[in-house]
Amino acid sequence: MLMTDFILIRHGETEWNRELIFRGRADIPLSAKGREQAEQLAAALVNEKIDAIYASPLSRARETAAPLAIARNLEVAASESLLDMNFGEWEGLSVKEVETRFPELFQLWQQHPELCVPPGGESLAQIRDRVKSGLHEWF
Repeated sequence: MLMTDFILIRHGETEWNRELIFRGRADIPLSAKGREQAEQLAAALVNEKIDAIYASPLSRARETAAPLAIARNLEVAASESLLDMNFGEWEGLSVKEVETRFPELFQLWQQHPELCVPPGGESLAQIRDRVKSGLHEWF
């Protein structure tokens, strides 16, 4: 049986990460620190066998993958299945704003995120199913 190893990487820092703003599907680029983190990532994985690189089509994910792809002479394959969580009405709001405007849901998000669906957003189960679907397309 063929075994495939995956290295899952979170995107580097954005200004919204630093400011504790729900990013979701907003296409927020990496900060200067995030671009530096992407370069450090490529250096840290220098001895890993990497045959393919998949990323969300959002710029922060593609920017994080770019130095690694360049070092390996690989293309970054953008996949919708890897998009960040759809936070619906929470997207673009700070954690404090969400906590104030949606107190019960925010408490549920803090205590049981698997049970919480932000208004107009998606659940963690939906994300899991979306990612699994993408994996089945690739392998």
